[in-house]
Order: sequence, then C-alpha cells, then structure tokens
Amino acid sequence: MYAGYKTILLTLLMGWQTLVIGQPASGYGILAGDCSEDDECVAALSSKSSALREFCDSIDFLAYWKRSTDRYLIQCRSGDTSEDDVVWVVDGKAGLFFRLNYGRFIKKSTLAKSPNMEIPDKFRARNLCNPVDLAKLRASDFILLDKEPASDEDNPYCYAPTYLTLQGGELIVSTSDNPAKVGDPDHAVHAVPVRDRQHLKHLLDALRRWRPQS
Repeated sequence: MYAGYKTILLTLLMGWQTLVIGQPASGYGILAGDCSEDDECVAALSSKSSALREFCDSIDFLAYWKRSTDRYLIQCRSGDTSEDDVVWVVDGKAGLFFRLNYGRFIKKSTLAKSPNMEIPDKFRARNLCNPVDLAKLRASDFILLDKEPASDEDNPYCYAPTYLTLQGGELIVSTSDNPAKVGDPDHAVHAVPVRDRQHLKHLLDALRRWRPQS
C-alpha cells in the first residue's frame, strides 16, 4: 500500500461496508480499514459529528498503527499543499500527544520492501530525495514523507523520508542526515491542546475496539 493512503482511502470508502464503533451519538468511528501480515493497520476515520469536524474537516482522515503497540499516527489532509497536513502522534500507554504540521505517512513495511520506490503523487510519481536509511527505518515508530524542492526542472520536487521515534517521553524527528534540531521550523513538534487530546482519546478507544472485516 502507499503506498498507501490515497489508494486505500478510495478503496475503503467506495468498496467496503461502513463500520462505526462506539456510541453512535459520539460521532467517533471507523469507516473501514485493514491490517497487513506485518501487523500494520490503516483505517479511514469518521468525522460526522460537528465537534469532530472542527478537529478534522476532511474525508482524508486516516489512522495508522501497529497492533502490537499502543502508538498511533492520525493524519488529516484538508487541502492540496503540505501546509494543510496535520499529523498527530500518540503514545497511548504513556499518555503522550504530539502534533506536526507537515508530511504524509507511509507504511514502514512498504519502504522496507521497496527502499528505492517512486512515491505516487497527484500528477506523476516522484523520487525520494534521499536513500532510505534502513537502520533509522527499523528503529522508528513512523515515517513521514516531507515534500522538498528538487533541482530537476522536469521533476521539481521530491519526498524526503522523516523518521519519527517515541523515546524518553519525547517525539524524536530525524532526517536522512541527523536528528532535527530544537527550533527547526521545518520539523517542529507542537503541543496538543486539551480539547484535541480529548478527540484523540475517543478515536484511540474506537481503534482499540475495532477489528478488520474478515
């Protein structure tokens, strides 16, 4: 999957039975999803309630996690540019919440199997800016693809892998070169307001109870 979020979003929303988990009035639920043999899960999330639409007013609202952990990446893409992307990373067991304002997730197993892959994009596939660092890939919890300008006139931008690791009560962001520095505006990690934490907690409760359709 990108390989997966665009392809799976269309497949899930058009082809599968809707499944809402939790109290119907809450508006928190899962439209559909799947888990791979690698134990990685992706699900399209519901944002039917007015409160949740304030949190993410987009049909491109996805969760990605591994069932053997209680760590989740929630992605909301409400526009056509990377500045419109919002990503929350949550460690459910530790009660840690982080927000990033860039990037698209990609499954770790996808990059591990095809480290030189081209990334599907709106008009054409794009190259990775840097080779995948397999050691960082294995050590990380999640991978984001960060759009960056490229020198090729025919292919003006590429996607740089960004490695996210929950460690020591913090979210460590690393690029292919080294960990992002404190204050780096391109890879800033933001605190999550209390109201948004409550939304995320409800979503995590739904994800924990959910089971893929057989």
